[in-house]
Amino acid sequence: MERKMGSLIDNKTWELVEPPTDQTLIDSKWVYKLKDNPTGDEAKIFKARLVVKDQMDVVTAKLYEYIENEIYMKQPVGFEVKVKESLVGRLLESLYGLKQAHMQ
Repeated sequence: MERKMGSLIDNKTWELVEPPTDQTLIDSKWVYKLKDNPTGDEAKIFKARLVVKDQMDVVTAKLYEYIENEIYMKQPVGFEVKVKESLVGRLLESLYGLKQAHMQ
């Protein structure tokens, strides 16, 4: 989880901002997958990924796709930035489970 959070931060997936008053905040959760160890030994490894939940129109989306609409997410539980716990993340790139509503 720590490596994945580091990657999300390094890739500037979101920026911390004051919570908007006119937008619903979405939650996130961790999903784990048990994978074979690439070294070939019998030990399995867990892969963690952060996904959005309780979002309207939830479908798997391309990871790191740029977002056209403003979407705000609560900071992941256990990874809140110290002294900035009241801020929320304005998504700059997509996370798993997020589908953008395209205007027609």
